[in-house]
Parts: sequence; C-alpha cells; structure tokens
Amino acid sequence: MRREQRHQTILDLTRNFGGYASISDLAELTGVSSLTIRRDAEELESAGLVRRGRGSIRVVERHGLTLEPSFLARTSVNAAAKEAIARAAAARVRASSTIAIDTGSTTLAFSQLLTLVEDLTIVTSSLVVATQTAQTHDVHVLAGHVRPAELSVVGPQACSSARDRHLDQVFLGAAALGQEVSDYSVDDAYTKRAFIQRADEVVLLCDASKFDQPAAALVCDLAAISTLITDCPPPTELAERLARADVELVVTTHNKEKP
Repeated sequence: MRREQRHQTILDLTRNFGGYASISDLAELTGVSSLTIRRDAEELESAGLVRRGRGSIRVVERHGLTLEPSFLARTSVNAAAKEAIARAAAARVRASSTIAIDTGSTTLAFSQLLTLVEDLTIVTSSLVVATQTAQTHDVHVLAGHVRPAELSVVGPQACSSARDRHLDQVFLGAAALGQEVSDYSVDDAYTKRAFIQRADEVVLLCDASKFDQPAAALVCDLAAISTLITDCPPPTELAERLARADVELVVTTHNKEKP
C-alpha cells in the first residue's frame, strides 16, 4: 500500500472507530508496523488532520476541535490503562458513603469494581453505569434527558438533581487535561460541574492519552480537583501545574507503550 493510500486508510479507519484509534489497532488493520503508523501519524498531524496522543490518534475537524469518539469505541482504547486506573480508584471508595460517578469509559470500568463495597449509595449521570451497579448498590440516576452519543443524562434538570445531595466523593472522567479539565460535550461538562459543587473530594480518572489534548468544553480549573489517578507521570509542565494547584497525583504501575 502506497503512503498516500495508507494515510487515507488510517483516516477512514479512525473515523469508523468514532474519531479515535490506537496505533496498535491501526497497524494490525493496515498490515504494517507500529513504527510505520507512528511516522504516518506524525505526517498527518503536521498536515492538521489528526492529533497524536500516547499510543493513539484522533481525527481533527476543520476548525481544530477533535471529534468525540463513540462510547463503544473508547471502551476498547487503552483498556489496560483504564483498568489499572479503575482499580486504584476503587480502592479509595469507603463503605457507607455516597459517591457520584460520571459518564465515560474509565468511570464505567471503575464502577464494575465496586461490587464488594458495602452500603454504598451511587448517584450517576450515566445510564450504562446505573445498569452495571443497580443490582448491588443503592443507585440514583439524575433527572433530565438522555444524550444518545454517551447515554448520559444532561440538561438543567440533571444539574439540579446533581446538587440535591451531599457527596463524599465524585469520580470524573475527562476528554482532556491541560491548563484545565475539559470535555467534548458542553452538556456533560455542566453536569460534572454540578457534581463538583456538592462533593467533599473530586477524583479525576484520566489516562495519559488525554494529557494536553484539545477539547471543546471547560469542566473546571485544576484547583477543583482533589486527586488525579493516571497511568503515566504527566509531562513536566503539566506536573508543575498540578503541583501548584495542590492536586494529589496517583500514578498506577501499568506500563504504557510510548508514542
């Protein structure tokens, strides 16, 4: 396959995955090495067509905003990293507490590890998380309307109901972590903010592919985060910003493939 054809194939495959694909998956599907895909990704990024993360790429729209990857596509990307983050987060949940769980693939992995936590009350904006946890815990789903792309509950009613009760902890996902915490959807960002306002502790679950990536909707400043759980140490500048914001940094032992 010629380079130009491969570039187009990479773009087409990534769009089919919802705008987000791993280097290893692209290498397997195109029949070339990961090194070749990385070189192609560099050229595509230079042309403004993709943005590279750690072991992954995202298609960029014309105006510079990344496409929102589909929920199902995200569950299979960086799965080992998300599982390690989820385990570290689950270890922090206390019995007889009330927690909020945000929508997202990493928070879904986290929710699946809470079976043995006793007397747990869960408030969630995610219909998928609610389905996973309703058999073992006291689960409350926000009021509002459903955003189909994420199966999340959003809107003014959702924000209002998110503020209805005190939360011991909220576990958030994010599309990007840089100068601030960002998400793809403004609607989901508003719901996250409402959870943050009611929580004693805000725990961000974010794998390293999200570091310094663009996203459309501001969620909060770094100072609003109590703890970041991630799979790799952040780049120096981001680590310094987190330290200045007094964010506790928890890095799992999962060894990620470097870009």
